[in-house]
Amino acid sequence: MSGTDYTTTPYLALYKPIAGMDVGNWGLHWNANADVLDSALQAHSDSLADGPFLPLAGNKTVTGPVVFNGALTGTAFGTDIGKILGPLINYQGSNLPGLHLAKRLVLDLATTTPSDFAVLQINRTTTFTSSASSLNSVLRLSNTVGTNDGTKNWGFAATQTSAGNQGGQNVGAFIQATRSTGGTDFVLGMVSDARDTTGLVSSAGKQVVGFELDVECNRADNGVNGTAIGGVGIRKGLNIVAMRYNGADTTQTEVSHGILLSASSPSDLTVVDAYTNFQSVLGFAINTQVRNVIDTRGAITPTGSGNPVSAVTMTAGHVIDFNGGASLTSAPGNYLQYRGGKLYYIVGGVDKLSIDASGNVRAAGTITGSVAP
Repeated sequence: MSGTDYTTTPYLALYKPIAGMDVGNWGLHWNANADVLDSALQAHSDSLADGPFLPLAGNKTVTGPVVFNGALTGTAFGTDIGKILGPLINYQGSNLPGLHLAKRLVLDLATTTPSDFAVLQINRTTTFTSSASSLNSVLRLSNTVGTNDGTKNWGFAATQTSAGNQGGQNVGAFIQATRSTGGTDFVLGMVSDARDTTGLVSSAGKQVVGFELDVECNRADNGVNGTAIGGVGIRKGLNIVAMRYNGADTTQTEVSHGILLSASSPSDLTVVDAYTNFQSVLGFAINTQVRNVIDTRGAITPTGSGNPVSAVTMTAGHVIDFNGGASLTSAPGNYLQYRGGKLYYIVGGVDKLSIDASGNVRAAGTITGSVAP
């Protein structure tokens, strides 16, 4: 009897024969144990093919690896607060795994440290051999705006807010492309492309801007700057920096252009497109206040060059217009033009003054000496 020949387990009441006791019954008891275990395990499976499993209820701790050989389903999965993220779906029938979120997903570091490096890091390393026909990316964003959507849609928005005062740096976005040793392929740090695919004139819609730079601040720009003319001025709309990658390399390093404008063919970027033009390279909105449009006073000739700095270099026939018309396409008014070996001053399309290479001056009017103009 129980207590003399055997004891039982507290949950399933399995028989536990006492050593040297339960004579003649211990085999029957062990067989009964097997039946109880088989029924308990199979009761939590949908079919024999599923295999038995143990139910987990309450707070359970798993200390070893857990292997799942089938798809996971259940109400514990989802994108609501408190649920397990998932399950992965067949995204739009593409046979690619995807997450269909019910709402915004937020990533946050519970505790930050000086060496966090990133909240989210994505790595991609290729080892295959392929042609240049595919466009691959580490992160791709696609935002399709509907016809009746009147909200502000920004495909990528990064906001950096700092109250730091310990000499750190705060950069809203850093983008870098590196050509490593042995590489020869095209390298571009960033491409910003605004497209109007309607094929219509600009008045049919609103502005199309390829890249906008904003600087928001107040009061005088009087910060000390030893690199600026006058020694002050630390606010910049655009700062283009050329530098040596290897500081130990003292051979003169050259960058052909700080800013280069081109009109390229859509089918071949190396071919000039004869059907595209810039109305103005550098323009100002009406009543824009400015002291200097181009200030070259800080420029010096490159090391090893015997030529002076050219503040403006022009092709013969180009003009400097002092009295332009009201539109971007207006004919020049009063202007200087170098052509045929002479520098001309022209008013209303009529040559008024010329100076040739020998210094000879010809004028349509009277040249008067020692008289204030």
